[in-house]
Amino acid sequence: MRLTGQDSVLAAKQVAQLTSAGCRYQLSQRSSSCTKCLSRFAKHQQARFRTLALSDDRLAFDLQTVQRPGLQLLALEASQRLVLVVPLGSVSLELIYGQLAALNPQQPVEQVAAQLLSEMKVKALYKLLAGKMTADAPHLETFLPPQLTQLIGLLEEVPWQPGTCLSEHVAVVAARVQHRVAAAATEFTWRQQLFTHLADEIGWPLRIDDAQQRWACYTLQIGKGSAVLYVEAESPFPSKAPRLSLQAPGGQAAQIIRIPQYDWSERWPPSRMAQQVKAIVNKQVAASPGHSRSSSFTEQLSRAGLVRTQSGSIRGSS
Repeated sequence: MRLTGQDSVLAAKQVAQLTSAGCRYQLSQRSSSCTKCLSRFAKHQQARFRTLALSDDRLAFDLQTVQRPGLQLLALEASQRLVLVVPLGSVSLELIYGQLAALNPQQPVEQVAAQLLSEMKVKALYKLLAGKMTADAPHLETFLPPQLTQLIGLLEEVPWQPGTCLSEHVAVVAARVQHRVAAAATEFTWRQQLFTHLADEIGWPLRIDDAQQRWACYTLQIGKGSAVLYVEAESPFPSKAPRLSLQAPGGQAAQIIRIPQYDWSERWPPSRMAQQVKAIVNKQVAASPGHSRSSSFTEQLSRAGLVRTQSGSIRGSS
């Protein structure tokens, strides 16, 4: 039986398909084999690193005290230095769930918090001395995810205290992070209350920093003109007075006028703080030309396209 030209083409296609399938099978088998080899190699390396660690009394003790899920042991420079990576783990982020939800509106907040917790680590680097106990304290670094530092700020490195072990140090770092989380939640509440009371005084804000509540802007009517009031409540708030500035509409040529420092007390209730902000802006707009600083401010308002009312007061734009 002879094959026609068409039969030869079909046979060639079938052989090619079988060969391709065989190659894919072999590659998948190799990939699976490589994965197993890498897994065995990683376990072997971990065992070797632990053997090295046990030769150093301090590192061996620290390794025993910080046993927890997610612990990693890495070697550097021909095993002369070992790095212990310890998850913090014992930090609660529930107080800032609202801020996490604002930053991640598409994800469940519990999932976001769990991811952040998994990324919070302390790295301790030990220099190994042959047959001797490490004399120096380990070099320490705390790693927090950017989303968390965006909310609570940068964390200063906690110094190693003499006579402590790594487990105690990690507990101190976790407590420091928890304190910052609580402080951030308190500041968030204070800012939220300030902006709410400012809405009662001068009208609803044009925009608020939803995630952190660190700033808000309001439209003001000043005589026949208008301006945008920026209120920036930076940390530490409320012990630090909000920074106030006015901007007249005018595209790129718009001029921003900073309001100088003013009386402020962190003991005031939020309603009193809002009244003080409005009073300070009124005072600057209605300032007498006789005072050099006030005159300069009034001239700036004029150049920016703002006109005072006869009483010199401002009112919010609803």
